[in-house]
Amino acid sequence: MSINQLFGRGKRRLVLSSLALSGVVAIAGGMVGSILSAPSQAQTTTPGLSIFGGLDSEYRLRYRLDNNSPRSRNARYYLNVSRNRVTSPVSELEISYPSEFTDQFGGGRFSLDDIEVRLGTGRGGERVPLSEVVWLEDENRIEIYPETEIPEDTDFVVVMSNVRNPSRFGFHNFNLRMLTRTSRVGRQYVGTWQLRVSDR
Repeated sequence: MSINQLFGRGKRRLVLSSLALSGVVAIAGGMVGSILSAPSQAQTTTPGLSIFGGLDSEYRLRYRLDNNSPRSRNARYYLNVSRNRVTSPVSELEISYPSEFTDQFGGGRFSLDDIEVRLGTGRGGERVPLSEVVWLEDENRIEIYPETEIPEDTDFVVVMSNVRNPSRFGFHNFNLRMLTRTSRVGRQYVGTWQLRVSDR
């Protein structure tokens, strides 16, 4: 049976208009879906690289940078750890960073001889003697071993001097893990420094 037989001419136009409108709505819905899903794809980044936010405030660690220009060969990073995060004596520190920081396009570089730990806040004060600093380049992390434990309830600063900054501006997440006297399963995640690198 034809549409003409089921419906009159006027009703036929109404049915065809409804079908056309449904098609437009379906297409528009698909476009809206694509548009809404686009930001999540655009914001997909590799671990450690952050464009905006993405980190709870309780895990954000304070820092300051000196000589923070692109390709600077004497940048200095002051990575602060507040006393309220040091709930037990600390025997090991581990700092991981994104591969983009040091890959062939980023060009960042660390100087192991110029990494130290200082007691205090800001740029720190008294130096903590270190027994060893290890840079595991293939794993994008640095391990720091103090000669004696950093006491609990103590502010301290990891100072990285003579850092070669990446060639391009970017936000880079440097993550801190610590081994303490009360750690049960190795080094525990403490927080993240969201470094605004090569900013000027």
